[in-house]
Amino acid sequence: MHLFKKLDRSGLPEPIKREIKADAEWKDAAIQDFADSLAEAAAIEMNKAQIPSQHQHWINLGVTAGELALAHFALCDRIDKLILATRLEVKQQQQTQQQKTT
Repeated sequence: MHLFKKLDRSGLPEPIKREIKADAEWKDAAIQDFADSLAEAAAIEMNKAQIPSQHQHWINLGVTAGELALAHFALCDRIDKLILATRLEVKQQQQTQQQKTT
């Protein structure tokens, strides 16, 4: 499920949703720094391994895909924990209200 669809269906308060969506956006400077570092690291390691530079794009692709997947799963985990915490809080409030009425 797409992260934002999951977030929209989560039942979390709007301020938390906005905060998570803002955190999910990659900053342009970080993207460029990552791309530059990735290219430099790949070139160094390829030289050490005597791999022709014509294959560098595959290394870049693999590393970038891994980084994006890791960020995606970390954000999913954060959303799941917030949903659980919210549900527990609601359940506790309901129990407190039931105790007051009985």
